[in-house]
Amino acid sequence: MNNDKVIIENVGETTLPYKVDTYFASNEKYMLDQWNWYIWPLIKDCNFHAVMEVACGHGRNSNLLIQKTDTLYLVDANSTCIDACKLRFSGIAYKDKKIVYVVNNGYDFSDIPSNSVSFIYSWDSFVHFDQKVIESYVNDMARVLQSGGMGFIHHSNLAQGSTDWKANPGWRSKMSAELFAAFCKNAGLSITQQNLFTWDYVENLDCLSLFTKA
Repeated sequence: MNNDKVIIENVGETTLPYKVDTYFASNEKYMLDQWNWYIWPLIKDCNFHAVMEVACGHGRNSNLLIQKTDTLYLVDANSTCIDACKLRFSGIAYKDKKIVYVVNNGYDFSDIPSNSVSFIYSWDSFVHFDQKVIESYVNDMARVLQSGGMGFIHHSNLAQGSTDWKANPGWRSKMSAELFAAFCKNAGLSITQQNLFTWDYVENLDCLSLFTKA
């Protein structure tokens, strides 16, 4: 499997098999640059045998992950997002892939077996999640992740923000790198790297956390 190159689809009703709403269309055009600049350098050495993407949306990240894995669990609490991904990845190009679609409850991954996932991934979703949701998700990540498996989560670092995430820059939740690391430790997961970076011109607004299950 070639892990050096990625291919991203064009966005628009003529190239995707479903109608893309404004939010997903506007963000998809930046995905390949974000992947190359921020994401791939951190995750390139992870085990992609069985990948779980949390809050997959309409699949702009999934479109890249699916080229790296044989089994992809796509998880979202919004059923319309899962429906969009089912349409997007129904083509013949993905017939050799095992894709498991899961509409979850927004707190855990109860439909995914324990110790079944080698890599957990989420980009541009946890940045909006409440602390209690993140803590609950991290606890269940420890269950589904295989021993030696790793996770990559993009989350907010706006520690002094409002509890009303829509009142904060970039709609970021009140969260921090330190708190995410504490959640991981309590769940039996170990942080291997955390990178702070600027988003929407706010210094250190976001964090990329890479963790593992011993």
